[in-house]
Amino acid sequence: VYKEVERRESWCVNAQAVTDIAVLSLEKAVSSSWADAIPAATFGVVRMLEELSMQFDIVDTQADFAPYKLLILADEAVLDDAVCAKIREYVANGGALIASHRSGMRNNQTILPVLGVDCVGDIAMSPDFIMPSDTIGHSLPRTEHAMYLRGTQVTPQPGTTVLANTVQPYFERSWRHFSSHRHTPSAGVVGAPAITQAGRVIYFAHPVFTQYHTNAPRWVKQLVAEAIAR
Repeated sequence: VYKEVERRESWCVNAQAVTDIAVLSLEKAVSSSWADAIPAATFGVVRMLEELSMQFDIVDTQADFAPYKLLILADEAVLDDAVCAKIREYVANGGALIASHRSGMRNNQTILPVLGVDCVGDIAMSPDFIMPSDTIGHSLPRTEHAMYLRGTQVTPQPGTTVLANTVQPYFERSWRHFSSHRHTPSAGVVGAPAITQAGRVIYFAHPVFTQYHTNAPRWVKQLVAEAIAR
């Protein structure tokens, strides 16, 4: 029974994990209710990184970010001015950052300048779509991929590159407008930026980690994997 373990035992004694990724805890983003103690975005990012075979730590705002190559702010990371300054220093010293949705934002304003985008508000129509591009989404078919949860509309700042855009549906489902599917078909109209990059910082406009926990679309995981690779 233990033969396979014995063969590997010498590799395990005094071994230390090589952990390149830190995921900022979302503890500040949740209510005091026990039922909401762990947000869906945390489940989503943990599941996604485990499936991608990537080693990571969940860290709090007091942790030293310097040992990690990448810091992830998943969907709803609540930051104060001190943490924003700490993240700016981390990026300035060569660290990489992936943030999504409302992370680094407050009251429809971007409070983390390294994101390279200005928050406008909620995306007008949802569900919408992401269209893979020449720079991200190589592993996906070149067609619109549905994003079931409403994203954040942003405008890129000077020097920020749009890696992929949203594509708008014909209309948003309501009592006036009905579509029998979970999402209205694409109108083929390019919308707001979906994924942007400013230096070593990549931003996803949609709550990609919450969506992965909710219904695990493969294309979301592939887009995040390619962002990590960049």
